[in-house]
Amino acid sequence: MKRLLLVILISLTFFTGCGSYSPFSRMEQRIMVQLVGIDFEDGLYTVSIQFSMGKSSNAMEVENDLKTITGKGVNLYSAVREAQKSVGKELFFSHTQVVFLGKSVLNNNPIEVLEDYLTYCDHHSTAYVAGAYEKAEDILSLTYKDEYSDKNKLFLVLKNAKETGIYPAYIIYESQINAYNKSNSFFVPMIRVEEAKGGDSGEEETKDNSENEDNGETGDDSNKNSTGIGGDTEHPKVIPEGGVLINDGKIKAFMSESRCAGLAMIANTCKTLSIDFESGSEIRSIRTFKKKVKIKPIFDGENLTFDIRFSATVQGDSNSKISRAVIDNYTDDFVLPAQNAIKAKMRDTVDFAVGLGCDVFNLEDALKHYDYPAWLKTEDDWKQILKNAKFTYNVVLTVI
Repeated sequence: MKRLLLVILISLTFFTGCGSYSPFSRMEQRIMVQLVGIDFEDGLYTVSIQFSMGKSSNAMEVENDLKTITGKGVNLYSAVREAQKSVGKELFFSHTQVVFLGKSVLNNNPIEVLEDYLTYCDHHSTAYVAGAYEKAEDILSLTYKDEYSDKNKLFLVLKNAKETGIYPAYIIYESQINAYNKSNSFFVPMIRVEEAKGGDSGEEETKDNSENEDNGETGDDSNKNSTGIGGDTEHPKVIPEGGVLINDGKIKAFMSESRCAGLAMIANTCKTLSIDFESGSEIRSIRTFKKKVKIKPIFDGENLTFDIRFSATVQGDSNSKISRAVIDNYTDDFVLPAQNAIKAKMRDTVDFAVGLGCDVFNLEDALKHYDYPAWLKTEDDWKQILKNAKFTYNVVLTVI
């Protein structure tokens, strides 16, 4: 009997207060936010909030209407509350898929903005972080119609780009962890809008590379971006294009698509990865699976070396231009050039980022894990030691 009473009392504690929980909102009083865009200009934040209006009441239609509301304020909280006034419902951010940061935010302590987002909007966010070349508001102003409201087009573009190795994409807490390293640097993937066919030409926007410390980086990253949406925006294209290295709270440099792919390779964030390489007189392509990347630091008391080991499986039937017979008969002509191409891509990415003093490969964590006493000897001069560090590359491809 005593045990039964104890069980009843414990059970009652789980229900205490449920009936008088004041912040409770009925479903019809809620708005489930999908995307958030944050811009900063003239001391004011502009928050763009996109959400689904639900399925059309017309039984013949299966599309969902996405609506975007905006608000301005001196801080993120006041901007969100200003946006909420226009709908008169409670905003729920637990289903937010992407938080877009405008260029002005990327140059104005973006981590602090993400911290404010977690404070005022969603304490346990799993949203991706992405950047816009101009205003995040321009990207969220596009309204896509999709019968699956939980699969927002902008989210899918970012997620697919991550999984296929175009660049890594990190959720908010991963971006924060990366940014809290000794070099105060992290990576943000970028999205651009391509004008709809048949629309006005719009105004071409060119990325500002004035802060880019790499003279060779402007070649394939400049003059390609356009945020002018133009006339017909019924079916605009949203395209992943490069990324930015953030250092000490502002944009350090833009990264080309090739270097972003190299970063995804080293960070091991993608499921499949395509590699182009030259074999004889042909340009061939392979897809890799079951990738593993291991970074092992070696410190001899003065010099620091990082050994980057990449291994993957290559399936012959997954490559449209290479038959199984070609792989079997010309292993040296196939595997060695592919390994060299992978090494070259990793080397180019590492040289670029590390040369700017940016640790976007979690090298600091690798050193702490393998040799913490070595970290204690290097942490006071980490940025310079990182720039002087040597890197070796080992690539193993297994053909099955």
